[in-house]
Formats: sequence, C-alpha cells, structure tokens
Amino acid sequence: MGPGDILTLNYAFNSGLEEDLANLLAARSLIYIKLIQKEEMIPGPSDASHSEDEVVINKKVAPVLSLRSLLREFYPPLAWLTRI
Repeated sequence: MGPGDILTLNYAFNSGLEEDLANLLAARSLIYIKLIQKEEMIPGPSDASHSEDEVVINKKVAPVLSLRSLLREFYPPLAWLTRI
C-alpha cells in the first residue's frame, strides 16, 4: 500500500492518527504520486511491472523519517516550508 492509502484508511476508520504522522504520510503521498510511472506499462520480463514500480517507489519514500528530509531529498524547491 502506498502512503496515500494508509492515510485514507486511517481517516476513514477514525484511527486518531497523530497530526505529525498524518502530515508526513500526506507529503510522502505527494512525492509518491510525482515519482510513480503514469504511462501505461507494457509487460516485459514481468507481468506485474506496474506493481513492481509501486514497490520501488514505496521503498524510496517510506524510509524517510521526517517531512524536512522528505522535501530536501525529493522536492528541494519546497524545503523552505519546513522552516515555517
């Protein structure tokens, strides 16, 4: 599951998600959407190339532990927002 899926499920089931974690998941989701392959993928060596792309992107985005580091690493033009 992507970060947006996790965030949506937490809100849908009123899990009481902490605001900092919700903000981090929202930021991860925006970066995930930016990085994910948007064009239709033709099966190559694997029949699940789209799913494999999702796994690769999740592995890049999920370990980032803070909003500041997420913006610095994946979207430097917005890194200044973490100073507000």
